[in-house]
Amino acid sequence: MWTRLVKQLRNDAESFAKSLMEESLDPQIWRATSTRLATYQPEAHKRPLDCPYCWIIEGEKRSLQPVPGPTQAIACSACGSEYPLE
Repeated sequence: MWTRLVKQLRNDAESFAKSLMEESLDPQIWRATSTRLATYQPEAHKRPLDCPYCWIIEGEKRSLQPVPGPTQAIACSACGSEYPLE
């Protein structure tokens, strides 16, 4: 379960970085985005996991927290990104 989730978080981080870099011609944004992507390291043993969207797009480390209720998921309270725990 956690290995799949970590892989999804990494894939999403790469997707967010690619989108941001395609939208901007500013070399500073490219450098910052590349640096954040290189330093985004979700770890299966690390809790809480960091939100890939907030880190790549906003440059802010925000934690993914369990979603209350019957669903098994974690989500970011800042951006609303949600990841099911399968």
